[in-house]
Amino acid sequence: MSDDITQKQYLDILLSKGNCYSGLEDYTVAERIYNEILDITNDKGVLVIEAIAYQNLSDVYIKYNEIERAIESLKKSIEIRIKNDDFYNNSFYLTRAYLSLDKLYNNTS
Repeated sequence: MSDDITQKQYLDILLSKGNCYSGLEDYTVAERIYNEILDITNDKGVLVIEAIAYQNLSDVYIKYNEIERAIESLKKSIEIRIKNDDFYNNSFYLTRAYLSLDKLYNNTS
Protein backbone atom coordinates (compact mmCIF):
# COMPACT_ATOMS: atom_id res chain seq x y z
CA MET A 1 0.00 0.00 0.00
CA SER A 2 1.21 3.49 -0.76
CA ASP A 3 1.16 6.40 1.67
CA ASP A 4 -1.65 8.07 -0.32
CA ILE A 5 -3.98 5.14 0.22
CA THR A 6 -3.12 5.04 3.92
CA GLN A 7 -3.79 8.76 4.18
CA LYS A 8 -7.13 8.42 2.38
CA GLN A 9 -8.15 5.51 4.60
CA TYR A 10 -7.31 7.56 7.69
CA LEU A 11 -9.39 10.47 6.39
CA ASP A 12 -12.27 8.12 5.58
CA ILE A 13 -12.16 6.85 9.16
CA LEU A 14 -12.15 10.40 10.53
CA LEU A 15 -15.07 11.29 8.28
CA SER A 16 -17.04 8.29 9.52
CA LYS A 17 -16.16 9.17 13.10
CA GLY A 18 -17.35 12.76 12.60
CA ASN A 19 -20.58 11.51 11.04
CA CYS A 20 -21.16 9.19 14.00
CA TYR A 21 -20.72 12.01 16.50
CA SER A 22 -23.00 14.20 14.43
CA GLY A 23 -25.59 11.42 14.40
CA LEU A 24 -25.27 11.21 18.18
CA GLU A 25 -25.86 14.99 18.25
CA ASP A 26 -22.44 15.61 19.79
CA TYR A 27 -21.77 18.48 17.42
CA THR A 28 -18.79 19.86 19.34
CA VAL A 29 -16.81 16.68 18.74
CA ALA A 30 -18.08 16.37 15.16
CA GLU A 31 -16.98 19.94 14.43
CA ARG A 32 -13.53 19.26 15.87
CA ILE A 33 -13.15 16.13 13.74
CA TYR A 34 -14.30 17.85 10.53
CA ASN A 35 -11.84 20.68 11.19
CA GLU A 36 -9.10 18.12 11.77
CA ILE A 37 -9.92 16.63 8.37
CA LEU A 38 -9.69 20.07 6.77
CA ASP A 39 -6.30 20.67 8.39
CA ILE A 40 -5.03 17.42 6.93
CA THR A 41 -6.58 17.87 3.49
CA ASN A 42 -5.16 21.37 3.14
CA ASP A 43 -1.71 19.80 3.36
CA LYS A 44 -2.40 16.78 1.17
CA GLY A 45 -4.98 17.99 -1.32
CA VAL A 46 -7.47 15.14 -0.80
CA LEU A 47 -10.26 17.04 -2.47
CA VAL A 48 -13.08 14.51 -2.28
CA ILE A 49 -12.92 14.29 1.48
CA GLU A 50 -12.28 18.02 1.84
CA ALA A 51 -15.50 18.84 -0.05
CA ILE A 52 -17.48 16.36 2.06
CA ALA A 53 -15.99 17.69 5.30
CA TYR A 54 -17.01 21.25 4.39
CA GLN A 55 -20.53 20.10 3.59
CA ASN A 56 -20.80 18.13 6.85
CA LEU A 57 -19.36 21.05 8.80
CA SER A 58 -22.11 23.19 7.32
CA ASP A 59 -24.67 20.79 8.80
CA VAL A 60 -23.03 21.21 12.22
CA TYR A 61 -23.17 24.99 11.92
CA ILE A 62 -26.86 24.74 11.06
CA LYS A 63 -27.40 22.84 14.32
CA TYR A 64 -25.58 25.68 16.13
CA ASN A 65 -27.82 28.14 14.24
CA GLU A 66 -24.68 29.76 12.81
CA ILE A 67 -26.15 30.28 9.38
CA GLU A 68 -23.41 32.51 7.94
CA ARG A 69 -20.74 29.95 8.84
CA ALA A 70 -22.91 27.20 7.35
CA ILE A 71 -23.23 29.17 4.11
CA GLU A 72 -19.47 29.77 3.93
CA SER A 73 -18.74 26.07 4.43
CA LEU A 74 -21.21 25.09 1.73
CA LYS A 75 -19.71 27.63 -0.66
CA LYS A 76 -16.26 26.13 -0.09
CA SER A 77 -17.62 22.64 -0.75
CA ILE A 78 -19.28 23.79 -3.97
CA GLU A 79 -16.16 25.66 -5.08
CA ILE A 80 -14.01 22.55 -4.64
CA ARG A 81 -16.50 20.43 -6.56
CA ILE A 82 -16.86 22.86 -9.47
CA LYS A 83 -13.13 23.44 -9.87
CA ASN A 84 -12.48 19.72 -10.21
CA ASP A 85 -13.96 17.79 -13.10
CA ASP A 86 -14.09 14.54 -11.09
CA PHE A 87 -16.59 16.11 -8.70
CA TYR A 88 -18.59 17.91 -11.31
CA ASN A 89 -19.40 14.58 -12.92
CA ASN A 90 -20.99 13.45 -9.65
CA SER A 91 -23.87 15.88 -9.78
CA PHE A 92 -25.81 14.33 -6.87
CA TYR A 93 -23.54 15.87 -4.24
CA LEU A 94 -23.23 19.16 -6.06
CA THR A 95 -27.01 19.35 -6.40
CA ARG A 96 -27.41 18.53 -2.71
CA ALA A 97 -24.98 21.32 -1.81
CA TYR A 98 -26.82 23.84 -3.97
CA LEU A 99 -30.18 22.83 -2.51
CA SER A 100 -28.81 23.18 1.02
CA LEU A 101 -27.37 26.60 0.16
CA ASP A 102 -30.69 27.72 -1.32
CA LYS A 103 -32.50 26.59 1.82
CA LEU A 104 -30.07 28.52 4.03
CA TYR A 105 -30.44 31.68 1.97
CA ASN A 106 -34.22 31.41 2.10
CA ASN A 107 -34.11 31.03 5.89
CA THR A 108 -32.00 34.16 6.29
CA SER A 109 -34.28 36.34 4.15
